[in-house]
Amino acid sequence: MFPASCTRDLSRRERGKLEWNSFHWDENCIRLQVTDLFQPKTEESLGDVAVDAELMTLSKELQSESKSGCVVESTVAPRSNVGYSHYRCARVFRNLNAWLRKAGVAAGTPLHTLRKEFGSLMCSRYGIYGASRALRHRDIQVTTMHYVDSKERLVPGLAGGLSKVGDRSE
Repeated sequence: MFPASCTRDLSRRERGKLEWNSFHWDENCIRLQVTDLFQPKTEESLGDVAVDAELMTLSKELQSESKSGCVVESTVAPRSNVGYSHYRCARVFRNLNAWLRKAGVAAGTPLHTLRKEFGSLMCSRYGIYGASRALRHRDIQVTTMHYVDSKERLVPGLAGGLSKVGDRSE
């Protein structure tokens, strides 16, 4: 099974139709591009997804064991040019969701929770625009409304300046 952590910032549709030839090993990235299997929802869905070098190494090992051109193995053949969302890996993702629930992810959509967590982590590190770009959203409104969860309490830190205002000895 391909590790969810490698594709946590991809949508379910992107994960299910991801092909090994999208991996650019020397650049540590997965390039989402139009293929016979994958047509993006929007142009913003296309582009490079940066991946940690360690995960790329693990992916390379998994590729050597793969029996198909698709990253996620499935007995359901991929369909191209269909007018509906075809999830060829629905069973794989159901099993993964069950495993995530057993591991303590209580959300109704555990795999999507990983994507949301990725968005929150990217926002903490790189700001809302960086998170939006990493999630490949059309604009930051989608990122703000659905993906970014502020886990830290934000305070302005004005106390130091205010104490000098109250000090009349100057």
